[in-house]
Amino acid sequence: KMALWIMVMFSAYSAYHINLKEDILHRFSFYLVIAIGIIAIIGIMQYLFDFSLIPQRAFPSSTFGNKNYATHPIVLIFPLAIYIILSKKTDTKDLWIISIFTALIISYVFYTSTLAAWISISIEIILIAIILLIIRKDFTKWGSWNKNKTIISLVSFFILIVLINLNSDGFSPFWEKLNTNLTKLDTRISSSESHRYYIWNGALSMIKDAPFLGTGLGSFADNFSNLGIAARAHNDLLDIAVSIGIVGLIIFLGGVVSIIVAIWKIFTNENNKYISLFFLFLFIGLSGSFANMQVSSVYQNPMPLMIFGFYLGLISRKSEDFITPIKVITVTLEKKEIKLYKRSVLLVSLLVVSMLITLHIYLISLYNKYSDSIKYASMTNSYKIDMSEAIIVPAYYKASMRITGSYMLQKNNYTEASKLYSQMNKLWPNELTFVMKKILILHTLKREQELVTFIKKIYETQHKVLSKNPNAYGYLISYSLKYPQLYDDIPIFYQAYKTTNHYNCRIENDILAYYYQIKDLKKMKELYAKESENPKNCLITRITIK
Repeated sequence: KMALWIMVMFSAYSAYHINLKEDILHRFSFYLVIAIGIIAIIGIMQYLFDFSLIPQRAFPSSTFGNKNYATHPIVLIFPLAIYIILSKKTDTKDLWIISIFTALIISYVFYTSTLAAWISISIEIILIAIILLIIRKDFTKWGSWNKNKTIISLVSFFILIVLINLNSDGFSPFWEKLNTNLTKLDTRISSSESHRYYIWNGALSMIKDAPFLGTGLGSFADNFSNLGIAARAHNDLLDIAVSIGIVGLIIFLGGVVSIIVAIWKIFTNENNKYISLFFLFLFIGLSGSFANMQVSSVYQNPMPLMIFGFYLGLISRKSEDFITPIKVITVTLEKKEIKLYKRSVLLVSLLVVSMLITLHIYLISLYNKYSDSIKYASMTNSYKIDMSEAIIVPAYYKASMRITGSYMLQKNNYTEASKLYSQMNKLWPNELTFVMKKILILHTLKREQELVTFIKKIYETQHKVLSKNPNAYGYLISYSLKYPQLYDDIPIFYQAYKTTNHYNCRIENDILAYYYQIKDLKKMKELYAKESENPKNCLITRITIK
């Protein structure tokens, strides 16, 4: 986390020293759009032609390994594509390139089915339309629209329509995918069983535990079952509040307000419309990204942070023309000292960048190694874990081990799976996924006494971890029903589950079955009476109570 924010600092410092002439900002925008266009082209090749040279965890992920991460820089940069298309300064050649790349970018975002990106880019398009409506009288001062732009836009639109109706099997009507994803969105919003709700409830619980200063940078995953449920909060505001507390969140929001004020000062005071509107389109990109970060972990990843740093440096430099500093500190240096200072900054920057590139290449090599082992199913010795690699890249290691374990279970290789999960439980004892898989394996292998001991130990030692995911109690209750030795523990698990203020049909039915097993008809009647008044009531009524 610290390295990421140091990168933001260097990125902002670099952008701060850019010459803010309109031609330079125009080329800056052009090359940023080219960058996300290349991301889109690789993603489209993966989607249509099964381009598998680059490993993926969430298809089609372009060069990011995860399609959600690939859309983060696209959301930040997309408004600049519209800025270039509308600008008077864009010649015909550049207009063709950017217009076609824009069609490819939108097609790729459509292929990803990433709802957060869909919503964010939709918000950006609405904001752009509002801005153009507001400045319509001044549009000709920086923008233009002519027959040539109309033809190029129609060609690009045709490419977009063709692409969104294709998949790797051929023709696939875009409205079917659109309808599927809109239905999925409605389900996620309306269902209290949504995985994101579990994560956010857990994050709120963490904030309650350490409200002011948080639990430390990068602590979310360890708080939340060591990546067992989620590595990130899928909401950057919650992640900030968990990591550095309400104090840190207030500082962050203060920074957001400062950016808004700075851009407003630039827009209202800068006479050059090319420059003032450039910063306004930056603001639209940041607004879309801010919307994206409410349901995704945008600023936990290096690429959007680096772009954010660049934007921050540009905004900071330009705002100085219109905002008087509270205090100016002047340092006088001789020419030799200035030269030494610049060389020192350059050297440190190169060292930091080299370190980050080296680490990134190392992580990719490890990810490729694990991806290949999974792809070719060479699982025989996979439970022999390299502890050093597991510590350096826990996310990659856990992901690969999780898939390895699932593969073993699919092949009914429970003996080898038992060895794998035993090792993983030692490395990450709070990893709920591995805990639950071990319970399943012990049950399948009929190692009854070991299972009973393990379940009792889990509750005694990891009660706080279990409380972050209410359904974990349901898992314990479900398996405890199969073993009379655990009957006395079921009410304890159930009471702990109730304190989470969560409702799960399966757990309520399991408790009903428990009361039936111990012949407690009074408790059964009480549960039925209570549930009959609950609008979420979903008790199975196969048992008749007289």
